[in-house]
Amino acid sequence: MINAKITSADLSGKGVVGLSDAPGLSTADMQRKFDELALDVLVPKHNDLIDDLSDPSAASGIGASCGTVQDHISDSANPHSVTAYQTGAYSAAETDMKISERIVDIGSSDMTKAQYDQNNSGVVDDSDRLGGKMPGYFAKADDAFSDYVHSKSGTVHSLIGNGENIKFIATADFKEGDAFVIDGTACTAKTINGEELFDECFVEGSVVTCNKNGAALNFQFSNRKKQHTIEWIQATLQNTFDHGSNPLTYAKTADDWVQVNGTVRRTTAPTGSLVITTLPAGYRPTADILFPLMQSGAQWFTYIYVRANGVIQLSAGSQPAGWSTTGTALISASFKVVD
Repeated sequence: MINAKITSADLSGKGVVGLSDAPGLSTADMQRKFDELALDVLVPKHNDLIDDLSDPSAASGIGASCGTVQDHISDSANPHSVTAYQTGAYSAAETDMKISERIVDIGSSDMTKAQYDQNNSGVVDDSDRLGGKMPGYFAKADDAFSDYVHSKSGTVHSLIGNGENIKFIATADFKEGDAFVIDGTACTAKTINGEELFDECFVEGSVVTCNKNGAALNFQFSNRKKQHTIEWIQATLQNTFDHGSNPLTYAKTADDWVQVNGTVRRTTAPTGSLVITTLPAGYRPTADILFPLMQSGAQWFTYIYVRANGVIQLSAGSQPAGWSTTGTALISASFKVVD
């Protein structure tokens, strides 16, 4: 057991107690005598106590009945009986309740095999179909394509070869309405989506793949877009404007560019911001745009606005003199629209 008591024996002969009035010591020895108790008794006893208490068995050394500090650290039996509530954690019952609540929130079900595999095929019903068709309907990516020879006579394309997965180099363009024969037998040609083949779905020199399924020929044009036909629409003019020799028309391209082209005339000189016409929805810019307007013959020049609401009108600034009542003014504008 640790014993750090200071006894009378430890103090005997230490310090200035018992010295004569004239001890006959030097100054340094006298100073040492005054510090003797602290240096020779207190400090050594204190340091011994610190060393003893640093030992893992220090608690038992001073009479405690517990094990070492490390024994306490290693004890996983919750010796202090700390509860989940004290640490801010859920109890087992609360954890089960939270899990049940979450399952209700996200939804759950118990679907049986009799529900998802009614034909007992071993797979989920209809998961073996692609667009309603069995896999054999389509050409497989890992199947080798058979090379066919292509030719065209009039409006009939001829393919000669063997195999269901066909690859050929086109010797002519496809035109909408063309027909196909395979080894001399007529067949029906469509896209894999069941649509009619469109104009120039393949052109001379392109490598084409398709699948033969009986008398049907299925072309794999999943990344092709049917060509856009531009339709020019004649504008309805306002405020006594008339069409010139080249009527004012507008159209939209496949990539959503609107073009406005043509000539207009007026038997009286325009002033102010007269509206010439109004474009319909789908043909309007996202913001007002300024374009030049010129009249032939009279060298008359100003600007027009094509506005976001579809209005095409003269700019509000004063118009120059010299408008010809028999001349035509040219309008030409193009801009991107966002559907």
